[in-house]
Amino acid sequence: MKIAALFFILAALCGCAANGVDQPAVHPPASASDPLPGMPEARNDVLLNDDIPAANPFENEESAAVHVVSACWQPLVQALVKDGFEEEYIRLQFSQLGAARSTKPMETKIGELFRNSFAPKKKTAAKKQGRQIEYDKDSGIPLPWFKDIVVPENIAKCRSFIETNQDAFRSAYARFGVPPETAAALLFVETRLGTYLGKHSAFSNLAGMASTRHPDDIRSFINSLEMPSGMDNTSRDKWIRSKMLAKSDWAYAELKALLAYCRNNDIEPMSLPGSIYGAIGLCQFMPSNLPVFGCDGDGDGIINVFEPSDAVASLSRYLSRNGWNRSDTVESKLKVLRTYNNMQVYANTVLALAWHIEHD
Repeated sequence: MKIAALFFILAALCGCAANGVDQPAVHPPASASDPLPGMPEARNDVLLNDDIPAANPFENEESAAVHVVSACWQPLVQALVKDGFEEEYIRLQFSQLGAARSTKPMETKIGELFRNSFAPKKKTAAKKQGRQIEYDKDSGIPLPWFKDIVVPENIAKCRSFIETNQDAFRSAYARFGVPPETAAALLFVETRLGTYLGKHSAFSNLAGMASTRHPDDIRSFINSLEMPSGMDNTSRDKWIRSKMLAKSDWAYAELKALLAYCRNNDIEPMSLPGSIYGAIGLCQFMPSNLPVFGCDGDGDGIINVFEPSDAVASLSRYLSRNGWNRSDTVESKLKVLRTYNNMQVYANTVLALAWHIEHD
């Protein structure tokens, strides 16, 4: 038993393996001169409490595994404890991550930012000045819409979902003025009514992004980017470094919000699937939106955005507070929907699907 427990500690001392494309096996998530906000210098020991009596951690394999945190997560653990989280709670969560740190979220975001900033802009007819906006002749809603979304099969699924959860939709409409058709359409576009909630753990993705702060953490990916003319490796790394620090800090704030939400609602963080950037639930809220817009739709004392009643109430509260009014014009409704997702085609599609749910 003691030998097995010692194995966990020796394995953790090897640090975290980066789960990306050809990532180095070990790299500190931040340099000593550039830690996360409020983060102390990284330590080399694995057990975070130096005062634990030597005999106690090794009484059995299970207790030893629970309290061991891999070296690459220690700066995050210490920062979270410094920010007010109970140490035992945080250590338990990070012990479940093992030694695998996903760099994919940071790679994806840096790739998006780099290409948007430096890729050659394509000239298309759609971007010509003075182009007329096309409208659907039946609904009066602007085009384009996402392909294969506003179709009879999906309209029927949304109607069935409203019928199954009619109390939740009726209550949200009475409280916030958001019609069931609009709420259901938004849920369909976001998660196909809860049938697609993300492939990975939101906790793991946010922790990985928060701890990925230096270009060397994603060196192979960076080297695969096509550099614009006139940019050298030094200027490229400087630009990427600044973006990584900003996105790492953003992810750390979202990680804190996720952990607070889970702790306050008695939810296991590792149990929550999410998007690559940590959005969760049927309504795909970022964790920082939960304290502001999260709503207990069924009155059970818990805000669980993986349940239809709470997801419908939460998204309806969000739209209401951002100016939704059923009597408003199409343009006004689209403006509110773009606060949820700023893509014009997204807002067009949600409103079009809602119209067809109501009128077809």
